[in-house]
Amino acid sequence: MKMPIDIEKLLQWAIRDELPKGQRVAASSWDVIEQFGMLGTKVQTSGFHADTFGTVPGEPDEDALVIAGAVKALEREARFDHLADVQSLFGEWAAIAGDAPGLLLMSTFDPAALVISCATQGTRPKWAFETPTPRQQFAQTATKPRPIVHGIDRSGEVIEIRPIRKTGKYPVTMRPRSPLLWHDPAPLHVGECRAEWVCWHGALNALAAALFGKLRAYEPTPTTLPLMPWITGMDEPRILQGRDLSAVSAFDPRLAPVRNIATPEPVSSPIEAQTAASYAKASRQKMKNAKAA
Repeated sequence: MKMPIDIEKLLQWAIRDELPKGQRVAASSWDVIEQFGMLGTKVQTSGFHADTFGTVPGEPDEDALVIAGAVKALEREARFDHLADVQSLFGEWAAIAGDAPGLLLMSTFDPAALVISCATQGTRPKWAFETPTPRQQFAQTATKPRPIVHGIDRSGEVIEIRPIRKTGKYPVTMRPRSPLLWHDPAPLHVGECRAEWVCWHGALNALAAALFGKLRAYEPTPTTLPLMPWITGMDEPRILQGRDLSAVSAFDPRLAPVRNIATPEPVSSPIEAQTAASYAKASRQKMKNAKAA
C-alpha cells in the first residue's frame, strides 16, 4: 500500500536526500534535476556509481527519478493575466501599492526554480512583512533638497506644484499634497514575494496531480497551505518552549503542582496582619468571658 505524503515533504525528500546520490558534491540542485529529468532516467557518467571522494555515495530512489522528471516538466515562465489578481497580492496594503501592481503585471516568475530552491533549502517563499514606513519625497536642487508637492490643475490632472514666491505657501485651491514613498519593505518587494508564493503554491499542486498514481511507494497529496495567507491567515502550530514534555511521563509526580494545605494564606501588608491579630485576640477574649459567665 502506498504511503500518502504531502507534496512539499515529498519534494524535499527527493531533491535533498535522494537525487544528490551519485552526483558530484558541488553539483547544484538544478544540475541534478537537469540530468535526471532530461532523459527521464539516470544519466551514466564517469564515476557515477563510485563512492569516491567528490561524489555523494549511493543511488537515488526510483520514485525520486520520477519526481525529477515531473519537476523538469514544470513551466518556466508564469505571469498574472488580470490587474485584480495582482492587486490581491497586497492585501491590507493595496491602498499604498502605487504603481507596483502594474509593474508586477508585466513580470514573469519561474515556478520550477521556486520549487527546486524551496525544496533544497527546506523553506517557503516569504509572504509576511512588517508594515511599510512612509517617507516624504524630496527633489535634489543646487542648494538643498526640495519637498515634492502635487496638486490638481483646472483640467483635473495631477501635477507638481511649487510654493508661491511671495508667501512661501502652496495654493490651497490646487489641493496640495506631498506624495509618500513607502519603504522597509517597499510595496513592490512585498508584491514580488507574494507572487512567488502563489506561483510556488500552484506548482506544488500541479506536481501532486502529475505524480498521482505514478510512484512506487508514495502517493502525493496537494498542499494544505492557503493560496493567499496574507488574506485568509494561516494556522501556526503551538510550540512549547523550554522543557521537553515528550521525554516526561504523564504520571511524573514532578509535573503536579505542590501545595502545602496547612500553610495559611499569605498576608499582603503589615496593616492586614495587625488587623487579623486584633480580631483573633478579641475572639479569644470573648470565648474566655463566655466560659467565665
